[in-house]
Amino acid sequence: MQPLANFLNSNVRRLVWPAPVVVDAVAWVVFLLVAFVVVRLLTRTSPALPIAAGFVAFNLSFWNFWRWLPIYPSSELRRWFALLLWAVITLVLVRLAMKLATLQYTRVFLVIFLGMWTAVLLLSASTGRSELAGGDLPTVAETPSYTFAEKPNVYWLMLDEHARSDELLAKTGSDNSWFGDDLRERGFSVSESSTSSYVQTHLSLTSTLAMDYAWTPGHDYRGEYGLAATVVNGANPVVATFEANGYRYVGAPDGSIEWARCPDPGPDRSCIEPVGGLLSLREPHSYLVWSTPVGSLDLPLTHNDPASVQAGIDQLRTDDQPFFLFAHLLSPHFPYRYETDCSRRAHPINDLSVDHDQHAALYANDVQCLDREIVATVDHILADDPDAVIIVQSDHGSAIDFMFGTQLEDMDPAALDERFAVLNAIRLPESCRGDSIEGEPLVNTFRLVLACLGGEEPDLLEPRHFFTMFSRVQSIEEIPAEAGEDGPTSRPTAGEGQADGESAGSRGPTGTGGGS
Repeated sequence: MQPLANFLNSNVRRLVWPAPVVVDAVAWVVFLLVAFVVVRLLTRTSPALPIAAGFVAFNLSFWNFWRWLPIYPSSELRRWFALLLWAVITLVLVRLAMKLATLQYTRVFLVIFLGMWTAVLLLSASTGRSELAGGDLPTVAETPSYTFAEKPNVYWLMLDEHARSDELLAKTGSDNSWFGDDLRERGFSVSESSTSSYVQTHLSLTSTLAMDYAWTPGHDYRGEYGLAATVVNGANPVVATFEANGYRYVGAPDGSIEWARCPDPGPDRSCIEPVGGLLSLREPHSYLVWSTPVGSLDLPLTHNDPASVQAGIDQLRTDDQPFFLFAHLLSPHFPYRYETDCSRRAHPINDLSVDHDQHAALYANDVQCLDREIVATVDHILADDPDAVIIVQSDHGSAIDFMFGTQLEDMDPAALDERFAVLNAIRLPESCRGDSIEGEPLVNTFRLVLACLGGEEPDLLEPRHFFTMFSRVQSIEEIPAEAGEDGPTSRPTAGEGQADGESAGSRGPTGTGGGS
């Protein structure tokens, strides 16, 4: 149990629901015990303790594969070479452990050492979990008391990490200005200067649904993913306003991210279940698998995509009740799913297995292919629902040059601009369709939509921007507005940034919560 106890302790502040890890740990221990019994039946004449030591050595090597061999090999040859190398070294370690286990003092030492280590990890995890209780909640605006004059269906298509067109061109050389033009032809207002207020998905989505700057300095936020999950999964003024006006709330979560799942149960709530088979991964199971040799085999992620969301939409029109759909699509965020002809890759590519230029090219290709699918989805919606309100947005910008692990005072302002620059296109009802959304931050999205449906003037907030280290909302600091045309960010003077930065990759077996 030691490796699983270590995983639980390392991620105690990131796990929203730790129960699946406990279930996995119990299942793994039962599996090893059954395997041990089978081996003992086949080797009755051999001493039991050396065999048990061999199981321990295999167990530790299995769960620590990620520490010394690449999880995301750059080629099939390297993938199988790494697995073969791991198998050979593990066999040597198992034989060495079995030899040492013949010595009584070695056995006693290992039993005491591993037992105490596991107990300390479990105690630490339990203590850390209890410390998450209390603290401050994200700021959430009061629920507007709008009575809608009209009740069109509302579709919010959130494309994770989709760059704004100017930043896409600057960072990759790829021009997708046609996408904005196509949306305008279909009645959308498109902003070429909108920004997010946060650099991570869970913070940004919370803010949009809270219709306020949910995360600000000076607060004691504990368990940020759990707090975000509560808001994103239904406890927010946007959903409350729609439900007060007789709407059904429909969630279409990506499926691979632990904190973003189907809406909390309710009489007028439903879900478009993400696509996934028996071997499809989702958090926190995915991080456990990625820490082992199995993780290098590119098992599919549970997901929703335009096609699955579109199929779910077709099932919603079975009655006359209007609905608000929130679809979170984890694309063009890695892993990169499209071939150059926009067909789907058999094995999506992770950004950690390629260099900077390849990353930029793969990302740009996925943006272009995804945008074509989104236009087709919009056309499909409008063919059956011409009065639909449709929101096509991202949660934050791309990460071609933006890198987590860099503190704010060391961050290139251009990289910050890249991360804050977002896609923002809204097809409002006919009565508001001429209104511009140019420059509106994401936090104002539903202030605009709900006010229009209620026939009132929106109460809009001024843009603000906040920087956080990866999965460290307590490091949050506000970025002062910058004069001129260089964007919303500015570099703080030395000493203003956080001193306790965390180096974080896009994903890794020691952390949950995604790198989104």
